[in-house]
Amino acid sequence: MASLRGLLKLGACLLSLWCLPWPVSCRPGHAALTPRQTLVVANGGLPTSMDLASYYMARRKIPRTHLVRVDAGRGHRISREDYREKILGPVLSAIASAGSPSIRCLVLMDGLPVQVDAPPRPAEEQQRRRLLKKEEAEVRRRLKELQKEEASPLRKDLEGRLREIQEALRRMRRPVESAALESELALALIPSYPLGGWVPNPAYVGAGTKGRWTSPERILVVARLGGVPPEALKKLIDRTLQAEREGLKGIAYFDARWPASRPAPKGSRSAYALYDQSIHKAAEIVRNSGRLPVVVDDGETVFQSGQCLSAALYCGWYSVGKYVDAFDWVPGAVGYHIESTRTWMKNLQAEGVAVTLGPLREPYLQAFPMPHVFFGLLVQEGLTVGEAYLGSLPYLSWQMILVGDPLYRPFGK
Repeated sequence: MASLRGLLKLGACLLSLWCLPWPVSCRPGHAALTPRQTLVVANGGLPTSMDLASYYMARRKIPRTHLVRVDAGRGHRISREDYREKILGPVLSAIASAGSPSIRCLVLMDGLPVQVDAPPRPAEEQQRRRLLKKEEAEVRRRLKELQKEEASPLRKDLEGRLREIQEALRRMRRPVESAALESELALALIPSYPLGGWVPNPAYVGAGTKGRWTSPERILVVARLGGVPPEALKKLIDRTLQAEREGLKGIAYFDARWPASRPAPKGSRSAYALYDQSIHKAAEIVRNSGRLPVVVDDGETVFQSGQCLSAALYCGWYSVGKYVDAFDWVPGAVGYHIESTRTWMKNLQAEGVAVTLGPLREPYLQAFPMPHVFFGLLVQEGLTVGEAYLGSLPYLSWQMILVGDPLYRPFGK
C-alpha cells in the first residue's frame, strides 16, 4: 500500500477532510438509526453468544425476529467461501425478510470470527509458488557454501538465478485481500466489489458526490459487542444505556503531540502532522459545542497515570503497543487511540470504555477516521456512535472495526 496510488489516495483523503467546515455540519447518508432498523448476528453454536444477543435485544427493544443465528464455527478467522455461505447469506435473507423500515445496522455478538480470509490462490499458482520458495532456499544454501569464492562462475550463476526467483515471487504477490468481518459486512448489500486492498466508503462525509461509486444508503453500520467476558459485556450494555438516559457527563481529553500554534518538528511526516492538527480541531469542535469541558495535552508523551479524571471522551496517540492507564472512565465513555496494533483498543474496553475503535491489523494511517470528523459528528444531537463512525470512516473491506453499541447516543438528551 506504500505505492504511488496509495499516496495519492492519502493526499485526496486528507485534503477532502481538511476542507470540511468547522464544526462538521454534514451527516452520513441518513440519520435517526433505530432498533427496528437493526439486526443482531450471533453464533448459534455458542450459548454465550446467543445469551448475549438475547440480553442486548431485550435491553434495546430490538424485535425478536431480528436475530440472525449463524453457524460460524469457533475460529478467529473464516474462509471467504464460508463467510459468503454461513454469514453473508443468512444476513441477506434476514434483511430481505425484515421488510420496512429497511435494515441499516448490524450488531455482531461476541463469538463470531474476526477476520475474513482472502480467496485461495488457484492450485497451479500455489504449486508454482511452493516450488519457487523451495528452490530459493536451496540456492541460498548453496550460495552460503560459496560465500568465500567471490570469483566463482557457479556463484555468479546462482546469484543470477536467485534474482530471477525473487522477481518471479514478487510478481506473484497480491494486495491484502483479507479484511475485518465488520468491514466486509458493511458492504453486504453490494453484490460485487474488488477485494485487493481497501474500498472507498461511499457513506464517508469527505467523499463528495463524485467519489461515490454507489449510494451511501446501501452501506450498513456494523459494530461488535465483544472483547471482554459476557457478564462484563452485559454490565457495559447497562452502563451505556444509563449514560444515554442521563446524557454523557464528564471531561473530554485530547492528546496531541505538538502545539496547534506551532508546526510539527522538521522530519515529521506530513500525514502525522495533519492527524495531530485533527486532534486539536476535534478538541475545538467539542469545546465549541458546549457538550463537555475539554482538556488538551500537546506534549510528545501521552497522558500519564492519574491525569484524566472523569473521562467521557478521549482521543490521542501514539505509544504503539504500550497502553498507559491514565483514565478514570465515566459510564458511557467513548475512547479512540490512533495506533496500528489492537493494544489500546483492547485495554480501553477492558478498563471500562463503552465504545472504542481501531484496527484488526496494520491499516495505514489514512484508513483511520480523522478525529475532528468522528467527534464532530458524534456531538451532533441525535446521531448514534455507529453513524458517526460510518460517516468518518474512509475505507471499507479493510481493517478498521467499531467495538461497542452502535445505537448508543451519548448526547441524545
